[in-house]
Amino acid sequence: MGILPSQADSIAPSEVKPSIETFAAQTGYQFSFVVSNRGESDMWEVLILRKGTSSWQSVKTAVGKSVDVTLTPTAPGEAEQVQIRVQLRKNNQNYGQPSDMIYVTVNP
Repeated sequence: MGILPSQADSIAPSEVKPSIETFAAQTGYQFSFVVSNRGESDMWEVLILRKGTSSWQSVKTAVGKSVDVTLTPTAPGEAEQVQIRVQLRKNNQNYGQPSDMIYVTVNP
């Protein structure tokens, strides 16, 4: 019959925005990170914003869907809450928009 399947329009790179989920470990200043909606990115960067600072700090670069992150605490022995977001990367350049920011609390 010659029926052709419809092709989905590709999303413009500037419109790609990842979705993130975090799962804090009970101890060890660790959390796991899962990233969805990565478009055509080939890697992504985990960025944190600590209380009392104004600039985002890169703490891990990853490929695939998930990664585990261990933070060095600002006050050893105390719990710490940080803001987290992801920036997708493609060919070592930023790709798309940063994810929404979320909070995670890590414990000693």
